[in-house]
Amino acid sequence: MKKHKQNNPLIPMMAITGDLSREQIEVILQRYLNKGITQFLMYPRDGCDVPYMSDRWLTICRDFIETAAAYGM
Repeated sequence: MKKHKQNNPLIPMMAITGDLSREQIEVILQRYLNKGITQFLMYPRDGCDVPYMSDRWLTICRDFIETAAAYGM
């Protein structure tokens, strides 16, 4: 994967509201990179499809982190 410089001060906040596959996560992060966004903040919120701190929620967090690292984010 191509490494991207971290030169954009915009840091979007995102909530994990649905049960995302790793492929969906890759698409989301590729879209961020296409817009020059190299950082993001994940935060928990109430009322989501995936219960907060469940095994699935933690797996999605891990997938975001691993994919972002692979993309140089």
